Amino acid sequence: KVNGPDDLRSALVGNPSLFVQNVVERLMIYGLGRVIEAHDMPAVRDIVRKSAADEYRFSTLVYNIISSDAFQKAQVPSDATLPVIKQAAVQR
Repeated sequence: KVNGPDDLRSALVGNPSLFVQNVVERLMIYGLGRVIEAHDMPAVRDIVRKSAADEYRFSTLVYNIISSDAFQKAQVPSDATLPVIKQAAVQR
């Protein structure tokens, strides 16, 4: 149980890899354009482990994500499978 900002800070400092794993998962979701699945988790854990050597610097996280097989082998979907994005009209 976390009772305020000090407890949250202590929890994050005590086990930063849990927080970093969550950040890596979210960045991979964004970068891959899809949800993370069970077969992606070994890559996520590997990225977290590799990033620990550099104290989890954000630039290291991003570099390790874009260097991962999942990111390198990701394919852009064809136009037929792209979602339709509707944008609100701007009135001037």
